[in-house]
Amino acid sequence: MKSHVAKAIERAIANGVCISIYMDDFIGSHSDPAILRAAYDEIRKACLAAGLIPNPDKLVPPSEAIVAFNCNLAEGAANVTSERVAQYLAKQDRTPMSDEGFEQYRLLVVSANKAPPPPSA
Repeated sequence: MKSHVAKAIERAIANGVCISIYMDDFIGSHSDPAILRAAYDEIRKACLAAGLIPNPDKLVPPSEAIVAFNCNLAEGAANVTSERVAQYLAKQDRTPMSDEGFEQYRLLVVSANKAPPPPSA
């Protein structure tokens, strides 16, 4: 937590970037693309300087929509990817309890979705 990477993340948060972390994966979001791009560049450079080489298959520059944590993410919208749902449904050892848990997970992801603003008159 005292590394240059942590300090870069702290600066991003101080600039209003929302950082979500799951294990060694993290994403950032902000309504201003320039602020998000600056945070992305700083964090990526801090990782490289620390010898923490990002996985090129997971490294995604700021964009309108991304896939992360097995979810499709865009401003105001999130859902579990169809690939992840298919992977779960293909399991042979599912139980009613695991089905309920997976459905609760899907509902939790969707529950964070924001309704679009009403059209202007």
